[in-house]
Amino acid sequence: MASGSALDAAGDLDAVLEGPWVWPPWLLRFRIPLVLVLAADLALLPLTFSGVSWVFSAVVVAVLVAFVVLIFVLLMGARSGTRLVGYSPRGVFAPDLVPWDRVAGVRVGKTAGSGRGVTVERTDGAPLEVAIPTTVTEPEYRAFAAALRAEATERGIRLS
Repeated sequence: MASGSALDAAGDLDAVLEGPWVWPPWLLRFRIPLVLVLAADLALLPLTFSGVSWVFSAVVVAVLVAFVVLIFVLLMGARSGTRLVGYSPRGVFAPDLVPWDRVAGVRVGKTAGSGRGVTVERTDGAPLEVAIPTTVTEPEYRAFAAALRAEATERGIRLS
């Protein structure tokens, strides 16, 4: 899911369903140029030890350090998984925040576009669908669905 979304930033979630990690869209878009820059940088690395200017050496080493940091950040993201959908006292995150007063209905089950999913119907008529991948286990999915249904019922929101 999208990095930097409201769901990723939310720290007050009552329940959240996490799925497998997905590659960030910006990384998929720029993967070939990034690989080319890394290959060129590794090819220039031996020159840094040959006595060329320190500025050249600093740039080559800085690029390598940036790639090490990028790989570390991606590995940490892969270990934590991707938040798919959640809710808090502020509203439902699917993956962007829909405040409870703007939620017209909640549907957990089969979605129109995919298999398992969660659909949040907004009062403006635009539904938000979150597809749940098959890699999310059935007990996790059912527990989250039951918790979301209970919260929606408590707030007087229609269940579909």
